[in-house]
Amino acid sequence: MVERPPTAAAPLGAAPRSGKLEQVLAALACLEPVFDAQVDAVIFLKDADARYLFVNRTFVDRCMVPDKAFVRGKLAQDLFPPRFGVAYTAQDRAVLASGDEIVDQLERHFYAGRRSGWCLTHKYRIVDDGRAVALMGISRDLGAPEHDHPAYERIAFVAAHIQRHCAQNLNLRELAATARMSVAQLERYFKAIFKLSPRQLLLKARLDAACRLLAGDLSVTEIAAQCGYADHSAFSRQFKARVGLSPRSYRAALGAAAAKVPVTAPE
Repeated sequence: MVERPPTAAAPLGAAPRSGKLEQVLAALACLEPVFDAQVDAVIFLKDADARYLFVNRTFVDRCMVPDKAFVRGKLAQDLFPPRFGVAYTAQDRAVLASGDEIVDQLERHFYAGRRSGWCLTHKYRIVDDGRAVALMGISRDLGAPEHDHPAYERIAFVAAHIQRHCAQNLNLRELAATARMSVAQLERYFKAIFKLSPRQLLLKARLDAACRLLAGDLSVTEIAAQCGYADHSAFSRQFKARVGLSPRSYRAALGAAAAKVPVTAPE
């Protein structure tokens, strides 16, 4: 079961894709109380250099900074663990330069105090007269499964199977048959219950396993094989895309954090 790029959709549906930066900031100021109430999501606006212009209260709490004013004008590497922050800024600048949106992308984010968590990220640029002036984004926590859903038991059984056998090449049709439903139903119910597609859950299970193994002594090639990747280069690319660092840089960051020594920029 191979991870496919998610279908493009407009994140933060009502937000403009083009407009004057001043107008966007004014609109955000009006919506600020609503955004501050989103305790399971970090919401932000950045300028054309990927510096923060606006964040919600959850962002401030997660980064353990005094207030929103402290964040304005800073880059991600000024607020997040250095190796990860540099990667976040690089991703932002790529979106600003290319215009390619990031939609429903599963990512593992790292905050101050060595806290981390999985989220689904949406980012897109805002243009004015053909020029990129800002980047809007939201990263929403995965949260707990919907245990009250009528199909929960069947979907949870499939999810447990995926997590136990994440190193195997799983077949989506066979998984659907196990749950006595069509592939379309399986994917729809997975989204409703876990907020992830079956492929995203498989990816998460593999990367969770890789993060655990990188704390040990196995080589990256051995870890890739144990996590279901026949090609360690493909594993390294996917790991860096979703975690923010290459496997080797992630291992170095773990060692640096344990030793409490400064870390450097990612590969």
